[in-house]
Amino acid sequence: MTTSRGCRDRIASLLALAALMVVALLLVGWLAHALDPDVRREQLARERIRTQQAPAREAALTTLLWGAVAIGLGTAAGLGITLVMDRHARARHLRADATTGLFPQVRGEGGLFVNHNEPGAQSLAALAAAGRRPTAALAGRVIDAQYRQPAPPPPPMPQALEPQARYPVQVDVYSAPLPRDLALPVGVSGDGQQIALPLRNLGNVLVAGLPGGGKSELLASMIAGLLRQDATGQRVQIAAIDTKLVSFGNLPALAALYAPPALEMDDASALTEALLAEVRRRFQQLHAAGARSVEEYQTRTGETLPYVVAVIDELADLTADSDRRRGAAWLAAATEIGRKGRAAGVSLVMATQRPSADVIPSSLRNLAGAGVAFRLARADDSRLVLDAPGAEILPATPGRCLVRHRDTTPAQAYHAGLEGGAFDRYCATLPRVDSVEASGWPVRSTGIPASPPAQEPVPVNTGGIPVFDTAQTGDYTPEQIAHIRERYAELGSLKAVQRELYDGQEGGYWFYRVREAVEAGR
Repeated sequence: MTTSRGCRDRIASLLALAALMVVALLLVGWLAHALDPDVRREQLARERIRTQQAPAREAALTTLLWGAVAIGLGTAAGLGITLVMDRHARARHLRADATTGLFPQVRGEGGLFVNHNEPGAQSLAALAAAGRRPTAALAGRVIDAQYRQPAPPPPPMPQALEPQARYPVQVDVYSAPLPRDLALPVGVSGDGQQIALPLRNLGNVLVAGLPGGGKSELLASMIAGLLRQDATGQRVQIAAIDTKLVSFGNLPALAALYAPPALEMDDASALTEALLAEVRRRFQQLHAAGARSVEEYQTRTGETLPYVVAVIDELADLTADSDRRRGAAWLAAATEIGRKGRAAGVSLVMATQRPSADVIPSSLRNLAGAGVAFRLARADDSRLVLDAPGAEILPATPGRCLVRHRDTTPAQAYHAGLEGGAFDRYCATLPRVDSVEASGWPVRSTGIPASPPAQEPVPVNTGGIPVFDTAQTGDYTPEQIAHIRERYAELGSLKAVQRELYDGQEGGYWFYRVREAVEAGR
């Protein structure tokens, strides 16, 4: 027992001694490692590396953080834009109300209501609901929005105006060569070539220029040129609107006239409505014949639909009519003629001194396929007529102009001799209507007389004073004024008084004189 216990004690002592020796060896080894210079240098190097890498790690973490923020904001913005566009798209597919024709207002972003109606339509509907008449300007904006068409590309402008010396000072329309096909004569170019606008598929023409530039002479030349090509009205007919009463007021009852010249606003409105009815009637004829134009109609049926050219001197009198209802009605009729007339063979030649937006609404201006611009005040005015500047730098020579059709060409416009009486003398030689029926105008003659038809003297009631003479240029005598006022009180019409005093003449300079005499005593 004692021996066994002693053995255990010795073994335990040996194990304890061995453990102490192991611990001592480990301690000595650690101390030796810790005190080793190489190891110490390695530890210091690692510390320096960790110290140097710390800012880089912080910067990398900061970059990753802001990148995550930016990605989040971009994603949120994309989702917001997508939602707004989706809502906008859904709002665009709203259907208009069957009663008013207006789209309902929709609630948009921020609680604001969005109106998808055409400009001015909401105002027109509100005025109609209140029983009030819309203004012509407001109705014009709605018409512009409804019939707006993309503007054609501007034609190339000439590099420079040709030398003035190459142009004749005045070109007589009566001696100009006749075109091969029916065309509106305009003038001659710098090299002497005739410039004319063929009536075939012509459409509408816009003429503009400052006073004294030759605009009225060009309109008279166009009429005279058409009459030279056909004075019977079988291939081309002419309608004239001259509310100024200075250009075409003396036109007699020519066979080639579509209707008597319109010299007053009511007559201009009635003539325009008649032209619109003519366009609609012709479309029915074209449809029945399966034709798309008057030329194709003639080919299919063998019948001729004559071209109709409506010449309007001073468009501003019609578009800026003091009677807004009448002005809006005229503009609507003229716009429809402008849109449909080319296929029906009906063209509008519209002239004005001021080609501004208030005179020529875009709904009508955009329908002009050709333009003639005399000298204008501004480059913007030139763009409205020619789709390009240039007319503002034209010389002040009467008749000098730029013509836009397929391209833009400088020209010297034809001269008809309005002031000298050459235009009136020429018209006096042309065939007249055989009669004017009460139901319509006119019954056309077919023969061209060699000389003006003889007219029976018309008894003139002058109240015992000398017969009124158109050669008189001075003021009326007090006796003449008194007689004019007396006849007006009985007849009730300025035209009737003029016809009675001036052997059946109507319009022109003497209409103004008679009106002044009547108004002088009021």
